Amino acid sequence: MRFPRFESSDPKGGHTLWLARKIMQLELDIAELSVSMGVPLAGLTIYRNDWTAAIQAVPQVNRWGGRRWHPTIHLGDGLLTSLTSAELKAVVAHELSHLKRGDCVRSVREMIVAIMPRPISYVHAWFKRRAEMQCDDYATNFVSAYDLACALRKMRTMPPVVDGGGLLCHHPSFDTRLKALDSKTIEQAKIQ
Repeated sequence: MRFPRFESSDPKGGHTLWLARKIMQLELDIAELSVSMGVPLAGLTIYRNDWTAAIQAVPQVNRWGGRRWHPTIHLGDGLLTSLTSAELKAVVAHELSHLKRGDCVRSVREMIVAIMPRPISYVHAWFKRRAEMQCDDYATNFVSAYDLACALRKMRTMPPVVDGGGLLCHHPSFDTRLKALDSKTIEQAKIQ
């Protein structure tokens, strides 16, 4: 992983040190969750001036010409500075849930569907929204639903705010996801 260079207004570099510690903790969380969820260890890429999270399977060619898919989690630095460590872990668990479901491999087929006629696009979008809800639900088997809900509430206020739920949107609305997570939070509280 390449660590991004962050400019710090603190002359002693306190903010940079804090961020480096947070990234190191995040990498440990990724390793722990990967083992718990039974998925390959994912790499981590940090983007500057971004507030999004995604996972992508990137082809890596070895020296013998063979290709293997390597999962990589992409996080915006806005998430690193705005979310707590527990919330970041919950977001990572959601992204790794996509890997567990095989959504990264499906994305190649989705490129083909994107050029299909509208009725097929509507069905495709519905499946994507359903996958997001299932990933939220699966992630809460490994992290607190409360932490994932808190992360979503914070992400709702970050630019660019794109609230899903429309016929062609690939993500459900924040309200739909938060309602499901809030009920899961109550379930988890009853168990404890």
